Amino acid sequence: VTLYSHQGGPNGWKVATVLNELGLKYRTIFIDFKKGDHRKEEFLRLCPNARIPLCVFHRDDDFAVWESGAILLYLVQHYDPNYTLWSRDRKEQSQITSWIMLQVSGHGVIQGQAFWFKFFHHEAVESATRRYIDETRRVYGVLEVRLAEAREELWDHAEREDVLPEALHTYPVWLVGSSMTIADLSYLTWARTAHRLDIDLEQEFPEVGRWVDNMLARPKVAEAL
Repeated sequence: VTLYSHQGGPNGWKVATVLNELGLKYRTIFIDFKKGDHRKEEFLRLCPNARIPLCVFHRDDDFAVWESGAILLYLVQHYDPNYTLWSRDRKEQSQITSWIMLQVSGHGVIQGQAFWFKFFHHEAVESATRRYIDETRRVYGVLEVRLAEAREELWDHAEREDVLPEALHTYPVWLVGSSMTIADLSYLTWARTAHRLDIDLEQEFPEVGRWVDNMLARPKVAEAL
């Protein structure tokens, strides 16, 4: 697999974490936007939107998949026979897909706009900056509610089984099911930069903060980043 990425872009690193978790061999080519690498004919032939990430699957006749959500889904559907980051249950597959769609349409793109107006726009536009930061914060609130529900489900299960682990309040919980999936990893590389927008996950969204820490503590994730 060849991954076309960018050193400062969360979406490329998002794909790298999944490739690493699945144990796939890949090489990374970092695109230099300032040099116009993304506008070269050979790149546009693979990715008409001229953005990263892009993955070329050499085992599949050099098939190119672009857009991070599409790449994650392709990876688990074709390169995850043991359902390491996917689910065998069709309803859970749909839930995983829903969380990924929220990430690519309502999380990463919004947080990216918040970064743009806070750090890069040619003039200060406080209303735009505040609007995007507030919406980013709202999405973290949605994640917080879901993860809190997952922890409550964990408590209910433990009580039914008459098993109460000492550290249940910090035990890893996930967006869908009982193990980490691509739904969780799709948010990680953006969430770890939320502090740059003065969003304190540990204080404002403690379940999200623990969730991020649990993913970052995984050796294959840490290796990818």
